[in-house]
Amino acid sequence: MTLMGKFLKVVRLTIQVLCSSKETTCYVHLLECYNYHCVESPTKRKKIFYILAILVPVSTVVLICLECVMVILLKKRYKATRTINQSLKQFKSFSYHDLFKATNGFSSTNIIGSGRFGFIYRSCLDFVVCTIVIKVFRLDQFGAPNYFIAECEALRNIRHRNLVRVISLCSTFDPARNEFKALILEHMANGNLESWLHPKPYEQIAKEPLSLATRISLAVDIAAALEYLHNRCIPPLVHCDLKPKYGMGCKISFEGDIYSYGIILLEMITGKYPTDEMFTDDMNLHKMVESAIPHKIGEILEPSLTKDYFGEGTNNELVEMPRCVMHLAKLGLRCSVTSPKDRPKIEDVYTEMIAIQNMF
Repeated sequence: MTLMGKFLKVVRLTIQVLCSSKETTCYVHLLECYNYHCVESPTKRKKIFYILAILVPVSTVVLICLECVMVILLKKRYKATRTINQSLKQFKSFSYHDLFKATNGFSSTNIIGSGRFGFIYRSCLDFVVCTIVIKVFRLDQFGAPNYFIAECEALRNIRHRNLVRVISLCSTFDPARNEFKALILEHMANGNLESWLHPKPYEQIAKEPLSLATRISLAVDIAAALEYLHNRCIPPLVHCDLKPKYGMGCKISFEGDIYSYGIILLEMITGKYPTDEMFTDDMNLHKMVESAIPHKIGEILEPSLTKDYFGEGTNNELVEMPRCVMHLAKLGLRCSVTSPKDRPKIEDVYTEMIAIQNMF
């Protein structure tokens, strides 16, 4: 007899039944059904073996990888903490309460600027003689914690006359137990470049327009600082927060710094914000200057420069002004081209700026 399915063998059972009031013994053949889950076929055992043979090694590899990732993350965290602690040893430490008090509770009225990863507050501390600025990092921004660590690493090694001096830093928790990180920087008493290129209405009387010679000198100083960061720091550093930071959405890179520097040059000679309302999708600061070269460059200059540009006289500065402006415009255009690989290196930019300064 052939059995199919779950029925595995035949057994003979004796069942006593009552038939017509007589006790009769009947023999019947019944199929005994084994529990399917209790008896495994060789085929199923083989399948389970294969599955386990695959799952066990794969699971082991995954666990090892996870452990490696955890070790790497812990090492990075330890290194970051060590970097911050080493930096803290060099400077007087400030508490969250100190900075909260100095900025009137981080009041918006004390904000003098903002960057990619935070806000900059002007403030005074009782035990610090000079006016300071506090750069508070927005740690909810992607990359901000790593950027803070990078700045801490950098501030231990940077020494340059054209870079703002770091007084101290603060790495702690606020009362809500959220991470709080800030840098305490030396305050620029004369303001930043933006405040001179675009003075507020109440500042215009107090601030005389910058001469071309002063603008060139400032451009040389900026190039010198960038050249120091890119080539003389170990490891090389990207500023990545150079104003204006309108780097066309590109990732942080040396080429991004060059782009921003080029836009600064164009802004210095035209007096136009790169985000001015006059610029649309079809026109921007780069295209405006490009279209004005070579014959209409005088028409797009900042108003305070236009008079001297078209002036007549034997004064050497007036004679050389058109040529210097043209060189500045062309350098700014080369630095702000769309393709990063086509932008010049900072050492070449710095060398050219020195030549322009000597020419003027």
